[in-house]
Amino acid sequence: MSTTSIQPFEIHEQTYFNLDDLVNAMGIHWNEGRQLLFSGKLREAAGKYDAAFANSCAAAEKELRLRPDAGDPVFHRWLCKYPGIRALYWRGKDYGDIRQICQTLAAKDEALQKLLLHMLKEQYMSVFVRNTGSGEQLAGNVRYLEKTIGKSGQKYAERSAVPILGCLLSGKMTLSFAGREFDTPQDFARYLQTYADTSKESLSRVIQPLFLDSTSFTPQFEAWIIARGYHHELTLWKGRFQDGQSGSDEPADISFDGEPDLSAEARQLSEADFEKTLEGFDDAFLTFLEQNTDALDQPDTFIALMNESFPENRLQSCLLTALYRMDIVKAIRDADDMTEPLTEGFEKRMIRDYGVKPALAKWAVSEWRRCYGERILGKGTDLAV
Repeated sequence: MSTTSIQPFEIHEQTYFNLDDLVNAMGIHWNEGRQLLFSGKLREAAGKYDAAFANSCAAAEKELRLRPDAGDPVFHRWLCKYPGIRALYWRGKDYGDIRQICQTLAAKDEALQKLLLHMLKEQYMSVFVRNTGSGEQLAGNVRYLEKTIGKSGQKYAERSAVPILGCLLSGKMTLSFAGREFDTPQDFARYLQTYADTSKESLSRVIQPLFLDSTSFTPQFEAWIIARGYHHELTLWKGRFQDGQSGSDEPADISFDGEPDLSAEARQLSEADFEKTLEGFDDAFLTFLEQNTDALDQPDTFIALMNESFPENRLQSCLLTALYRMDIVKAIRDADDMTEPLTEGFEKRMIRDYGVKPALAKWAVSEWRRCYGERILGKGTDLAV
């Protein structure tokens, strides 16, 4: 809770002395809150104590001057972007926290559905999720949904966006399908492969419930893929499943060896913060490779060992595992020397396929080069240290 004290403000016959309590009271008592924000009094009072907060007030006042008929939307967005917001408020209605929002959504509240769709389109639903303390992973998944809406058009937004959001907010991490529960896309792919090995007709029949139409997944399935962190795999799944519906009698290969999408976490982590997590990791990874050299040719074993060995360095482990799946081990083995074109190629693929920052991609490639190429295989390099 914010302990920032400001001059006392009275709203609805109650006096407030700190920002968190005051802003949430403004949301509950909508009209009084709007008047306080747009009058400039809150900005003037807060300027002495919290410059960032005063600037947010000033920005809202300016937006209202440019859009005089948009008082409610401007006030609402200002509330949702406040770091100490505790609930979703709209025109005097308190929808509660994320758990309560899920319950109201399940009851098919049309006003809430309309409000959440607006927040997604305007791309501040993810900010609200983060500010209510729901965690970076959920906020990142909602942010991905916001971006998808921007790319997919009105039909997708109106039909799928809010149901997908509801599934994400519920926190369910398993997929219910054909009377079974699946934990990961890999588990589900292995199940589907039993049908694909028979014929594409069998696969087509079993996957029909996953589609709303020929191009769109059901919200439940799409939300599950997003929640598991496989953002960039949605298109891949859609393409493979549509291939499975093509009518050919030849068996389809729908094996799924993807790595969870790293883009949300890798984007949110600054280079400086990432470097703080690296203390001792270089030596630990080298020791790991020395002890598990034989496992490098056994993908399932190697990936399982990576996951088990670095639980406190998830991002580093995922980055290195993604490169392992790209066959960086074979590339280093086959190369006479580790040249700049070899390493740059892997860096570009990491940036393109996983959306990571260039600095993180460069670190991951360099880690394989140093620990495996130089230290274990003794290969030379033309790269500057």
